[in-house]
Amino acid sequence: MGQKGDSMSKKNLPKKVAKVDSDGSLPEEEQSWVYQPIMMAMMRNKYSKSQLKSLVAIMIQMQDAIKDVIFNNARPEDQLALFPTEDFIMKFGEELIDPNKEVVLKIPLSKFKCDKRRYSKLKDDLDQLATLPFYIPIKSLDGEEYTHVSGLCEVIRPKSYDRDVYIKMKKEIALRFISNDGGSMKFLEQVVDEANHNYAMRMYFFIASWRNHPATCPRTVKWVRNWLMLENEYPRWNMFYNCVLKKAEEELYRIAVVEGKGDLYFTTKKIYDNGSEVGEPDRLQFIIHRSQTGERYDNNSAFRSRKQMISEFCHTSFGLKGADLTAILKMVTEENIDKLNTYLVELDMEEQKRLKEGKIDKLHRHAFTCIMHQLKEWATEDAEVVESWVGKELPMQPEKNHASAKESELSSDDQQRWGRVHQSLRAAMGDVEYHRWFSGNAMQLVGISEQQITIGVPSRTYWEMVGQEYGALIKEVIEKEWGSGCEIHFTTKG
Repeated sequence: MGQKGDSMSKKNLPKKVAKVDSDGSLPEEEQSWVYQPIMMAMMRNKYSKSQLKSLVAIMIQMQDAIKDVIFNNARPEDQLALFPTEDFIMKFGEELIDPNKEVVLKIPLSKFKCDKRRYSKLKDDLDQLATLPFYIPIKSLDGEEYTHVSGLCEVIRPKSYDRDVYIKMKKEIALRFISNDGGSMKFLEQVVDEANHNYAMRMYFFIASWRNHPATCPRTVKWVRNWLMLENEYPRWNMFYNCVLKKAEEELYRIAVVEGKGDLYFTTKKIYDNGSEVGEPDRLQFIIHRSQTGERYDNNSAFRSRKQMISEFCHTSFGLKGADLTAILKMVTEENIDKLNTYLVELDMEEQKRLKEGKIDKLHRHAFTCIMHQLKEWATEDAEVVESWVGKELPMQPEKNHASAKESELSSDDQQRWGRVHQSLRAAMGDVEYHRWFSGNAMQLVGISEQQITIGVPSRTYWEMVGQEYGALIKEVIEKEWGSGCEIHFTTKG
């Protein structure tokens, strides 16, 4: 996680914590992640949808401080120097703030995802945010548990739209936003942007804190009501489930699976101790599902780590850097990274031999030329057949390009057959699993030639995952439409 930060001044604190690409830019998928303490996800509140989104905007503004605590083990107290208290004093004077007890966040209005036409509504939400209670669990010196209830913040907002908003907090509350005492979590900003239901947002934060577990610990209905501050609303169980939990289930499923913008969704498992399965359950367990988008983010994270290792190897072994290294990394894909790893080790041995023999003058230039030549040679392949399908027997023959399969325009009959293939898959798998794997035309009929069917899939990684789970079923429904004598080839676009 990095060495413990010992900086005490603003100028010595790191500006960015997250790893960047070789060109210095933050990876696109990383820009969407928001980090926060788990305590913030578990905080009792009854904030509206717009107030929760405003809270996320505050959290985003504090990301440098939060990430430095999480990844560099920096002291939360030291991160308060990142907040522009001095700028606030220069603008408004000293009477509005006590710098010994308070800090200020300066947030552009654009961060609240609100246009000029809705600014009056945003002003009302910010005004209400300033009056809402903030519940902080604390312990007395003798270990007894208490709840400290305080106002969340003070808001200094402009009359016009083209100005910044200032959020003033007590230091002890700001520290709760950046403390890692209870652990940390991450969530996708776009899920919050797309959510139309405040309970869906609350449940998303909750399951995101359990990201690496298949299910949460069972909770009583009373606990869930208390956490959502709905003790006296929706008195009947069916009403509570349908208006709160089921609505949250459906919304997160829509965002994650149907729209492909979210990483997680959940289903509710009702636990009955007496076996009746009628009425209010004794406990609730939230089963966490990772969408195809979530799987892609996870895979991308692992891929970026491997790509970073390639970058370090090229720099250490060949002295490559700057534009040369950037050009190489731009051509590294999930399909060629394994081959590239092997090639670089072999090239390193050959280059060291050439250096000793005096056959090359500038190592970095010769190595760059060799690597780029090899990458371009791999890239000329129009298609690459997926070679790995764990535990399945399916003929997969190498194809240099799709044209070699004598593909033609798909007939209406073939298109209808392919439609029935998807209908059969959906009927056998259920809507949730079907959308998880095949939404967005993830598996497409590429062409038909004589007794050969060519099917396109997004990537090798995708096919390895879907093949393990549903390879036999896919083969079965395809053979049902075209007969058992046909050969089925799976390719990825090169």
